Amino acid sequence: MKRPLSVYRLALPIALVATAALAAAPALAGPASVNPADLSAVDQAFINAREAVRIGDRERLTQNAARLVRHPLAAYPEYWLLLGRIRSAEPNVTADVTQFMRRHPDTYIADRLRLD
Repeated sequence: MKRPLSVYRLALPIALVATAALAAAPALAGPASVNPADLSAVDQAFINAREAVRIGDRERLTQNAARLVRHPLAAYPEYWLLLGRIRSAEPNVTADVTQFMRRHPDTYIADRLRLD
C-alpha cells in the first residue's frame, strides 16, 4: 500500500523531535543518585532519619530528628515520631498532635497526620 508523501513529511519531524527529547532527558534529569559526601550534615541526618523509619529504629529516628530543628523538612521526622506514638496508643499523644497541627497549619504533612 502506498502512502501519500505528505504522511512522511509529517512523520519525520515528529520522529526527530521525539529522538531529540529522549537524548536530552538524562541531561535534564540530573544525576541518577546523590553522593552522600556532597550532602550537608543536616541533610545526611534527614536521610538517616528516613532510613530509621524504614527499618523501624525509633532511637535512631529520635537522635536524627533532634539534629533537624531548622531543616526545611524537619516536620517529617516529627510526624514519623508522632505516628509511631499514635499507633502504639501512647498516653498524652493527643496534646502533641494538637501542638504539631498548630506549628504546621495548612501543610501537606499536617493533612497526612490528620488522615492517620
